[in-house]
This record gives sequence, C-alpha cells and structure tokens, in this order.
Amino acid sequence: MKKWMSLIAAMLLVSVLAACGGAAPAGGGTTAGAGPEAVAKTFIEASFTANLEAARSVACAALTATLTDETAASMQEMMSEANPDFSALTYTVSDQTDTSATVTVGGTLKMTVAGVTQDMNFADMGPAAILPIVKEGDAWKVCPAS
Repeated sequence: MKKWMSLIAAMLLVSVLAACGGAAPAGGGTTAGAGPEAVAKTFIEASFTANLEAARSVACAALTATLTDETAASMQEMMSEANPDFSALTYTVSDQTDTSATVTVGGTLKMTVAGVTQDMNFADMGPAAILPIVKEGDAWKVCPAS
C-alpha cells in the first residue's frame, strides 16, 4: 500500500511538472504579498487537494497556461480517495534574491487512502521537492525552469 500511495503522489506532481517542461509544480491560493515559503505551501497543498484555482493563483503565467480543466480532472481522479495531512511538511527558502528563490519541501506527508495511513518522506519526491519561485509583477510565483 505504501508503494501505491507514493506512486500516486509522485505521479501527481510529475504530471504537473511534465506539462510544464520543468522541474517544479504549481499551485495556489490568494497570496498577495506572500513570500516564497507561503507560495510554495499553497502550491503543494493545492496540488495534493486538486484545487486548480489555488494552483493557478500562485503559478507563473507560463505554468498557469498548462493548468487546464483536464489537468484538474486528472488530479481530482488521482486524489479522490486520498486524504493528505500537510502538518509535518517544512518549507526552506534558499538562494533568495529580489526576483527569485528556491523552496525545498521536506518533512513527512501523511496520506490516508481507503482507511490506510502511510507517511511519505517528501524528499523522496526528488525534483518535485524543490520549487523554483520567481517574482512576476509584484508577486512571488512557482515557475519551472525553462
């Protein structure tokens, strides 16, 4: 079961990344004035709860274009029976300048599927655990490398 849940989580993040041609997911919520850490947190939570509007709100323009209604439907189908617990995740900002930053997501993501709960080390997600964040206009946004 643990392998299955890890696969679902990895597939979800990788599918978003693949659509962008980059190495980072996108996501969101209302983040006016929010820093890179809050934007990354919003993105991760939006990705694992299939909240397309929240994901779009913290994604750069190039990434937003890839977050289609079909993407949302796929995300919702993959996560329909999952109940993620984000409380043990950590967000570490590094390499921050006036226009860019990197956020590394660590800690444990608890996933409950069909009544079975498993802890997943977020670092095991590979490139999906490292989110490039850029300043677009006056707001920080998740944006994959081109």
